Amino acid sequence: MISGLSNKNSLAFLKNNGSPVDEDDAELLKISLENVARQSLLLSRKRNRENNDK
Repeated sequence: MISGLSNKNSLAFLKNNGSPVDEDDAELLKISLENVARQSLLLSRKRNRENNDK
């Protein structure tokens, strides 16, 4: 999904209230998705450590 945001063909399919997503908005969306993925990984690792400590 994230890699598709840097592909102009993929961007053509994204819409924001019916308007195509421009490159600046796609970059912001990409950064947001990367942050969510990073936080999810950190939380998963934390839960795994907590479960292993039990």
